[in-house]
Amino acid sequence: LWLRGVAAMQVFSPRTKGYEDMALPEVEDAVAAYDEMLAFRDFLDGGEVLSYEIPHEQDDDVVWSGMRLGDRAVVRVFKQGGGKAKQTVRPWGQKDFELEADGEGQTYLLEKDGQARKATH
Repeated sequence: LWLRGVAAMQVFSPRTKGYEDMALPEVEDAVAAYDEMLAFRDFLDGGEVLSYEIPHEQDDDVVWSGMRLGDRAVVRVFKQGGGKAKQTVRPWGQKDFELEADGEGQTYLLEKDGQARKATH
């Protein structure tokens, strides 16, 4: 969502009878995602969204989101349904970048000159 241009996020994690033990971990997951995206604050503040496509129900393909800012881009890929797959993205409409996705998701930093590397935090 952050790499699709959202400006804010609100997490609803009610304590539902029989599932009380899930309320806090759900909030912790949201905090972890927010912390990861803060590493890319410059993109969030001034980047251009690369894709608004959403997966279909029961879709096992790769879902990707990204933003570009000048000659740099950040792209997150995630393979639904398990396994691995590759996703081709074209942040500047010219050069193809083939990115590998898995069920844990990967974040890549791309350079317009063709460089691509996995982001580490």
